[in-house]
Amino acid sequence: MDAIGTRPDVYTVATRVGIVKRGMEEARSEEIEALSQVIVRKVRE
Repeated sequence: MDAIGTRPDVYTVATRVGIVKRGMEEARSEEIEALSQVIVRKVRE
């Protein structure tokens, strides 16, 4: 995001919401959904 000149106010760390990094494996749809829900909650605060 720095490359386009935009910096978010809140960084969400996936591991804080229980998503485990598995090397170069693609993100699973349920992980994307969980992270999306966290982001929506933060935006609404």
